[in-house]
Amino acid sequence: MAKRIRNPKEVSIVEENNEITVSLHYGVDCEEYPGLHIRKGLPIESMSPAEQAVAQQVMDWATGKMKEHEGVA
Repeated sequence: MAKRIRNPKEVSIVEENNEITVSLHYGVDCEEYPGLHIRKGLPIESMSPAEQAVAQQVMDWATGKMKEHEGVA
């Protein structure tokens, strides 16, 4: 039974109290049972320093966009 990753694929990056957490959400199905489709979540328990840096860059970019949109300095 070959599994397939299905859309929508989502990445959640949450910053709270200066700590960033990442989780992934996606669908899974298989060719043998086309009507069977489930959603799964995967919390990322540990990240390398490089992965942490990428998550921080995305959060910084998103925060800048939020501030720009809301007119916050």
